[in-house]
Amino acid sequence: MNKEVPAIFMQDPKTGENVYVVSHVDYVDGMPDDFEDYDLDGLQDNVSTINDNLGSVQSQINNLQSQISSMVKDTGWQNITLNSGITSYSTSWTPQYRFITINGVSFLSLKGAVKGLTGAATIGTLPSNVVNKITDIRPFIQSMSNTNGTPNFNRWSVQPNGNINLEYSTTTITNTQWISFDITIML
Repeated sequence: MNKEVPAIFMQDPKTGENVYVVSHVDYVDGMPDDFEDYDLDGLQDNVSTINDNLGSVQSQINNLQSQISSMVKDTGWQNITLNSGITSYSTSWTPQYRFITINGVSFLSLKGAVKGLTGAATIGTLPSNVVNKITDIRPFIQSMSNTNGTPNFNRWSVQPNGNINLEYSTTTITNTQWISFDITIML
């Protein structure tokens, strides 16, 4: 604007910037010359309409979140209670399960590693909320410790009663070996 209107300002000692303590409305840069004629009622109506629309959008978001929550159930990672004599290989390999249901389709994920086995055994049992969804035996193969540079594999299974079984190994297992599993099974 090209008007000469007095302004009172001070200089900020830290930044050196001018701070306008008191200013006349005409001094504000960008203020239209015809501000007195500006339609404030129309502006308030527009703001009110925007607020109403935002309320509607928030309601739709809440409804969508509710629908998603009812479609997806997730236990998060839970520790598997191990049978006597079987231990986690290490704290970073604690045996765990996760059970997720998405729109009626269930997924069981298992991860971890154990030691303390010398052959076929049940390492632990899944809780009843998971067992109710297991209708048949679910076998899977996993690698384990190498013996003299030779890879070894184990056959595992999840039983309808919830038992997690080590069924067979390609090597003779010692009680200090790393026996791992990491699988997701669609039930």
